[in-house]
Amino acid sequence: MNKKRRFLGILLVLAMMSGLLAMSAGEHTHSWSNWSELSPATCTSSGSSMRSCTKDGCSAVEYDYNRPAALGHDWGNWTVVTPATCIAEGQEKRECKRAGCTASETRTLSKLPHDMIPWHVTTPATCDNNGVEETSCRNCATQTQTRVITKLGHSYGQWNPLAGDVADCTHDGKEIRYCTRCGDPETRVVPKLGHQFGPWMGSPDPTCTAAGTRIKICARCAHMESEPVPMLEHQYGPWKGDPNPTCEAGGWRVRICAMCGGDDKEPLAALGHSYGAWKPEVDPSCTFAGSRQRTCTRCGNVDTQPVPALGPAQPAGHNNMGNWILTTPPTCTTFGEETRTCADCGRVEKRKVEKLPHTSDEIWVIVQAGDLRQPTKEATTCTVCHQPAKTKTYVPNGIKQEQRTFAYGPLAGQANPALGGSDVRAIWLDLTTNATYTFPLVTPDSLNVGSAIVTVSNGTVRVSLEKNGETASLLRYRYWQAFADAASISLNKLEGPSLPFDQAVPLQGDSAVIVVQMLANYYTFGVNTPFSDAETAWDGMSYQEINDEMLQNMASE
Repeated sequence: MNKKRRFLGILLVLAMMSGLLAMSAGEHTHSWSNWSELSPATCTSSGSSMRSCTKDGCSAVEYDYNRPAALGHDWGNWTVVTPATCIAEGQEKRECKRAGCTASETRTLSKLPHDMIPWHVTTPATCDNNGVEETSCRNCATQTQTRVITKLGHSYGQWNPLAGDVADCTHDGKEIRYCTRCGDPETRVVPKLGHQFGPWMGSPDPTCTAAGTRIKICARCAHMESEPVPMLEHQYGPWKGDPNPTCEAGGWRVRICAMCGGDDKEPLAALGHSYGAWKPEVDPSCTFAGSRQRTCTRCGNVDTQPVPALGPAQPAGHNNMGNWILTTPPTCTTFGEETRTCADCGRVEKRKVEKLPHTSDEIWVIVQAGDLRQPTKEATTCTVCHQPAKTKTYVPNGIKQEQRTFAYGPLAGQANPALGGSDVRAIWLDLTTNATYTFPLVTPDSLNVGSAIVTVSNGTVRVSLEKNGETASLLRYRYWQAFADAASISLNKLEGPSLPFDQAVPLQGDSAVIVVQMLANYYTFGVNTPFSDAETAWDGMSYQEINDEMLQNMASE
């Protein structure tokens, strides 16, 4: 160990002495000569050069095998090797111009376009048949095309009357025309002209006691038509009565024609009595008849009419009914009965006696277990009939029933003062952007019992509801409505019919406000967890931030 330490110490002293000698002599800096080329560069390879130190006593040499750098090819012009045609590609080539370099490269020449001759007709079109025209490539036999020339159709001249078939007042005529290209004839019927009558002329004119006649004549064929003119109606003055009728006696009335002086007379029937309402004179009973009277409002005549006895079948008029007598005692399961009898006509009347109350044993027993669909029901037993005597219902602990629940959004009253103080929550939707949103279903005690999945697609809105678990909640009386804006919402409209769930409903405009609500029965534990608007929603924002943004959009509409 001591020998090793001694050896290291000697090495350290020698190193220090050599360092002192170097410092005394000074450091050497090379003075390089210019580069001398050892081998020249080619198109693809670098050359090499050398330089040496020019200071006396220094033999240092340095080599650079990338000096000068490769020259790269000096390409000549492209020369066509195989010319391109309209059915085959060609090829061209170029070579490096540097001495000693044999490098070359080729490239493809694209096919030439077909040099089509102008279209020329091979089969001319006629009035009734299509024609054909053709074209082809001047340079190859592979391109020949044909196309249809649409038939010309007839080019008819003017219509002219057909000799011997000219239309008149009572007969149809005919016209003919010819095609100016092929001479094809075409005919058509010219409807008969009909008579061209002048005005009606009277001969003789009618009166209020005799009919007349009138005629008219055709200006084309002189045909004449006539028809009778009924006699005129009398121009009577007002009716005058002589004498006027009364309730029991008739009269007459007469009127005079201003044209012929004739009179028109007709009898007038008696007016008949105008009686008032019937009034009782003597009220009938079950065994005795009565009477009633009425008076004419015009002449005071009195009409009296008997009223028959009511008899035992009528409930009224029994003045001698006995007391009610219990005939069938009631129990706690059956009704009783009591009767009474009329001493005059023997009518018997019956009435029901209510059941007696159950006698409860006051021992409450559950007869119906409560769940989301029904409350718990308890009952006691009657000690007489052993049927339920008393019942009571209640919702079990941990269950809430018939709680008004909304898809969570801002309170509608914040955007519509008319809804201030209500618990209605509204959701603003952008109908111009296709997207799907998930809004929690939040109960009045801030539990999340499910989700409303709202999908906006091409101006339609689809609303679907999902529960947190099939047995965790029951969503009843579900309905949703859509409005143009928050100002359009009213409590009356929110009680209206629901739009359909689970199908796309088209809405108008660029935006809409929807309200999704229901009655919820749910467990207050398990998957139905407390909800906070500080929770993160679908896009990384909190529900409170989303509500604030929706309120701004509602306010800007």
